[in-house]
Amino acid sequence: MKIPKTIRYGNQTYKLVFERDKKFRKRWHGEVDWGTKTIRISMGLDEDDRLETLIHELLHIIEPRTPHYRITRIAERLSKVLKTNH
Repeated sequence: MKIPKTIRYGNQTYKLVFERDKKFRKRWHGEVDWGTKTIRISMGLDEDDRLETLIHELLHIIEPRTPHYRITRIAERLSKVLKTNH
């Protein structure tokens, strides 16, 4: 599944960046930078993990008060559905 370079949600546009920084990649698969409206995803992930990470970060944007463990569980399930039906 092709991942876009930008994503709009409401009146906000988020830029997607594939992060090469080794310290970032060791610590996280992805993160949302609210200040710069940037979604950072680790460069070394395979296609399935990139999709799941993107969904995970989008869920943080859409539902910022949802606990992290729930975001993780929903992202896993949604990415599985998309991969199965792609």
